[in-house]
Amino acid sequence: MSTEADLASAARRPIDWRPVEIRPGLWSIPVAIPITSLQAVNVYVLELAGGGIALVDAGWDSEESWRSLRDGLTLLGRRLDEVRKVVVTHAHPDHLGLAYRVAGASGAGVLVHELEAGRLRGGRSGPLNFRRALEATYPRWGVPSARVEEMLAASAPSSEESWTAPVTGVPDGAMLDLPGWSVRAVWTPGHTQGHLCLYDTGHRLLFSGDHVLPRITPGVGVHPAEESDVLGDFLASLRKVAALDVEEVLPGHENRFSGLRERTDFLAGHHDLRLDEVESVVRADPGVSGWQVTRRIGWSRPLERFGSAMVRAAVAETMSHLVHLETLGRLARLDRNGVSTESWVPRDS
Repeated sequence: MSTEADLASAARRPIDWRPVEIRPGLWSIPVAIPITSLQAVNVYVLELAGGGIALVDAGWDSEESWRSLRDGLTLLGRRLDEVRKVVVTHAHPDHLGLAYRVAGASGAGVLVHELEAGRLRGGRSGPLNFRRALEATYPRWGVPSARVEEMLAASAPSSEESWTAPVTGVPDGAMLDLPGWSVRAVWTPGHTQGHLCLYDTGHRLLFSGDHVLPRITPGVGVHPAEESDVLGDFLASLRKVAALDVEEVLPGHENRFSGLRERTDFLAGHHDLRLDEVESVVRADPGVSGWQVTRRIGWSRPLERFGSAMVRAAVAETMSHLVHLETLGRLARLDRNGVSTESWVPRDS
């Protein structure tokens, strides 16, 4: 997962805030993220044949981020009213947040994967229902009530309007209407269930969002309203993009890189090690809760030193490994004392 140590390490690397040309007609603008140590999200600008531009991702919904995006476009000699499309890789605030503001300034359409679109329209696992889902699920995972309140308070603020504005859903494999580019939507569930990568077949480029990052391990956590095998989905998505003919990866954070297959292999290996560690905790103490497993596995620093938002991410990450081990037939989930808190035991016990 992206621990605080990972993010602090990223924060220590100085950022050049000037736009970077990647290919003729393609640039990257680092757009400031005001509330995390990641510092910036990469917004990609594509020049469209026949006029106008498209953006891949948009940035956090704040005045600082808005100035950062606007100033970056100005340095390229472009304007916000030239934006024709905003393609959002996934519905996290640092990628989606400014999309609607850009659309309001330009009339641009906002595109997301069709699953993400459904969530944004008020689905039970959408942002507007997140607090309700946490309140219902965390006690079952064994999280103490005081910690639940802390983690609820750490949720990123968002207005109802910012999550319910119109979006267009894009299916897996669709070719996007971006004149001058051959961009195919590649559905890569895991980091979110509606995560999209974008594959430009002509230039052999992969816009990877947060699915594959050069140094940070993307967070893969169980959503409290949707307890599917998200880690299994993520690992399958790694194999899916690894099979593409990619020369360079354009990630949502940090710098572009080559060697996609090596990076996906590393990430898969990281999760294999974590699966073994989680299983060993359960075998050593059958009947532990998800919260207890979270406290007993090794993180980059003691869990007590994590902020509330990162504790929440750690619990979700732990649950993703427990659920995947259940899917693999290595662990089983039981109700503790026949009531609300679940416990985990080895399948062969």
